[in-house]
Amino acid sequence: MPVSPSYDVFCRVVDHFGDAGICWRLARQLAREHGFAVTLWIDDRAVLARIAPVLDARCDDQIRSGVRVRRLAAPMPEDAKPADVVIEGFGCGVPEPYLAAMAARAHAPVWINLEYLSAEAWVEASHQLPSPNPRLPLTRWFFFPGFTDKTGGLLRERDLLATRDVALAAGGSNVWGLEGGGAPADALAVSLYCYPNPALPALFDAWSEGDERIVCNVPDGVARSELDRWLGGNV
Repeated sequence: MPVSPSYDVFCRVVDHFGDAGICWRLARQLAREHGFAVTLWIDDRAVLARIAPVLDARCDDQIRSGVRVRRLAAPMPEDAKPADVVIEGFGCGVPEPYLAAMAARAHAPVWINLEYLSAEAWVEASHQLPSPNPRLPLTRWFFFPGFTDKTGGLLRERDLLATRDVALAAGGSNVWGLEGGGAPADALAVSLYCYPNPALPALFDAWSEGDERIVCNVPDGVARSELDRWLGGNV
């Protein structure tokens, strides 16, 4: 009986929650739906815990939702042995000692660089391109998610559409889990995701001066800071 491959997913949090969220979602799906042994190495567990409350941000090594979540820091633990498949989230970099251990294996692991989602045409030509390591007998393969059959496609849990349909059947008024409930039926629901942008005050002005009701979901971070600055206080 063939042995299922093991997976290591590496993630370094750059900003917002995207890096952590995508790597967590991928790791969880590999474990839950495919039965693989998956370890998520992440440098900022506190960020991940904000969107995955099952995690303990203070714990360096824990198993949650079938995924082993470990702290990514130098030096890596002595028991950090390379998995059969190594996924590098968004070119975050795999620690040098780990790379050396990968190269020392009798059969080198499959090394994948998971890239950001894009709908641009060049993604098709870049998907699955090899990148040989200049020093070690290892090859990193580029994996580009996308919207065509010539890309890596999209993550979609088996129950995602069913879960969506249940939410919509219930009125879909609070699919974001907003405090105080969802948006009224006559309001425009907006999710504000942004980087620092000098045009944001003008957007807020237009919303406040317009006739249409707006319910805006503002995540912690840049968006909330920008809104606080416009309001002259804390949301």
